[in-house]
Amino acid sequence: MEIANGRLRLNKVGSDVPIKDFTPAEAMLLHILHGPANGGLTFGEEFKHIEVVGTAKVQVKAGIPEVREPDFETPAVAEQRIPGKIIKEGVPAVEAKPAIPPVGKPGDPNYEPMVPAVEAKQAIPEVREPDQIVPAKPPQLVRGKVLQVAVPAVLRDRTNAEERRRLASKYQARNKDNKFIIDEVWPDKISPNLPVTFKDIPWASASSANIEAVSVNYVTGSVESKQI
Repeated sequence: MEIANGRLRLNKVGSDVPIKDFTPAEAMLLHILHGPANGGLTFGEEFKHIEVVGTAKVQVKAGIPEVREPDFETPAVAEQRIPGKIIKEGVPAVEAKPAIPPVGKPGDPNYEPMVPAVEAKQAIPEVREPDQIVPAKPPQLVRGKVLQVAVPAVLRDRTNAEERRRLASKYQARNKDNKFIIDEVWPDKISPNLPVTFKDIPWASASSANIEAVSVNYVTGSVESKQI
């Protein structure tokens, strides 16, 4: 059984409202109820304001939601500079120093040998690979560990009988004899012959059903004085 989204025209002026997840049977019932007021254009010219979006389902078994440990944030990390690898060691500069003559003579108790002169040398700079910049990292959201894997609900197709019961509960419009209109359209409650696709809807027969409805407040179920 298809379900669709569309726009329901309320009058001949063109005022309409969006409706969602309605079935072919619901569309047919709405056409019977509103057709006289909107000039038979319940869902627009040639019923073009109907967009099929899926299939009507009934839940057989409820799903199990996913269960996780609480989410948490990692701390922020500041920018870091990592020095590049040394390719060649540097050599410091050497100052020139004059030679220091010897003190005394060899064999004397206070004899100090000559200190040779030191030749000046320029420094050789260290050679490194370029430094690496590790960019800062903002706090990161980490999802909590899954404790229970989600299990989807078990669904099945909605039956015609279930759809009729749903419509009977939702639309309690009555005719001039104070009988429910849905009982005129589908009197069989056990195995009603409902349209299951929008192509199956007998729009012509629905338009000429000659079912005169009176307004019903769908919230309270009370009959209103004005026609739909």
